[in-house]
Amino acid sequence: MGGDSMTQMDPATGEAASPSAVNKLKDEKTSSKAGGKDGKKGGGGGGKDAVPKTPDVSEAVKDLVFSGAQAVCAVSSANCIAAARVRSMHPFQYIAQLTLEKIPEELSMPIPMITVLSGGRSATGKQNLIREVLLLPKPSLSLTHVMRKTKEIAFKLISDLSKKLGLTAKMVSDHGSPSPMMDKPEQLLDAVVESAAQIPEMNLGEDFFIVLHCAAHEYYDPNKEKYEFVSSGYKSADELVDTVYLDLLTRYPAVIGLIDPLVQQDKEAWHRLYEAVGDKCSVGREKPGQGRPAQGHISPTATDPCRGAATTVFR
Repeated sequence: MGGDSMTQMDPATGEAASPSAVNKLKDEKTSSKAGGKDGKKGGGGGGKDAVPKTPDVSEAVKDLVFSGAQAVCAVSSANCIAAARVRSMHPFQYIAQLTLEKIPEELSMPIPMITVLSGGRSATGKQNLIREVLLLPKPSLSLTHVMRKTKEIAFKLISDLSKKLGLTAKMVSDHGSPSPMMDKPEQLLDAVVESAAQIPEMNLGEDFFIVLHCAAHEYYDPNKEKYEFVSSGYKSADELVDTVYLDLLTRYPAVIGLIDPLVQQDKEAWHRLYEAVGDKCSVGREKPGQGRPAQGHISPTATDPCRGAATTVFR
């Protein structure tokens, strides 16, 4: 009688097993062999030398998850465009109507504050202090001129940093700005200053200024009550003000604004910071859920159509 036609016996009852039971036994044996290398009975990983079975997630469906800013901007833009079309208006007219009681005959673009370099806790490198280096143009400059010069310095930064850092200089943040590997906060500022100096009509401190978004809450350690402004380098609030912020503002006079330089809860540190640097630059933070400064002397003018926006005009 051929091997394929031999009757399989059920080990539990000693009787002939049904075809379905035979298939089940085969599946169990196959699973047992895959689960353990020792070959012992019930080798589903219980043997001494058994290798734990790792779930295969290669075929798992990966959901597309947007970062907060991208998701909010996409939804907000879609809502504005849809609402404007329903009213037979241009989107900019609809936005002006939301902000102003009456749409003026002449509209002007708000002054943009543009990120040219990114860093911080989520970036490579050791420095955590500076999350974004932003350029703030002088109000008298035209938007066309501002965008052209911003584009020039963006390409210049990538070119210069690529020569120094190689491929790491071409890494970008989720905002699209270069996010090179930097170990010290001043390295980001040096890169911007050096690149701007090589671009005609790009005068830092005269036509363009620098604002630093520090996002201090990202590197504040509540257990130590200190700021890890660089990896494994901690400073108290007083030390951060006296030895870091004052030094940066002295060395880089083009810096005229600090955003979120301290955690919001430390009111005493905020007062100390304002007293120390208030005559050198603007100091502010974003109030949760409102996206506008809540402390310092950062405030839009009465004619600013973007009053209350996350991007606020300094001075």
